Amino acid sequence: MRGAAWLLVLSMGANASAADWSLRMDGLGPLRIGMTFKQANAALGNRLTRAPEGNECRYIAVPGHSGVALMFDDGRLQRVDVGSRSVRTAKGIAIGDPVSRVMRAYPGVEASAHKYVDGEQYLTVPGPRQRYGLRFETAQGKISKFYGGTYAAVQLVERCS
Repeated sequence: MRGAAWLLVLSMGANASAADWSLRMDGLGPLRIGMTFKQANAALGNRLTRAPEGNECRYIAVPGHSGVALMFDDGRLQRVDVGSRSVRTAKGIAIGDPVSRVMRAYPGVEASAHKYVDGEQYLTVPGPRQRYGLRFETAQGKISKFYGGTYAAVQLVERCS
């Protein structure tokens, strides 16, 4: 009986940690917007490669999480980009979901025209005091990618610029 209880605790911990890998305005899993590369790398078990040099803006892939990229700028994590159906937002939105689902999940969504694709949109969700935010890009009425981070960083259309 004691061994079964221990196994239950272990499985609950595994499920809790898997559930943590949803995108929030302030981060993803153990990652928090504002962390240094060293802090983010430690939070991920030292699996990140190619640290940004100085204050340059650089995207770094997250090993074991295909389609997830971290944007470091000015020495800190500014944004997390998601291009994989396996990652959802904290409210359950994933790539391929209809735009209407985002509108229901996030009241106050601000829609704007896509800079490069006629008829498509950016759906931006500002956080309190616009410190953080989420942004969804659309393609044919569905979510094609999304990202979260500082409000200024989610406004960037061309990633680092």
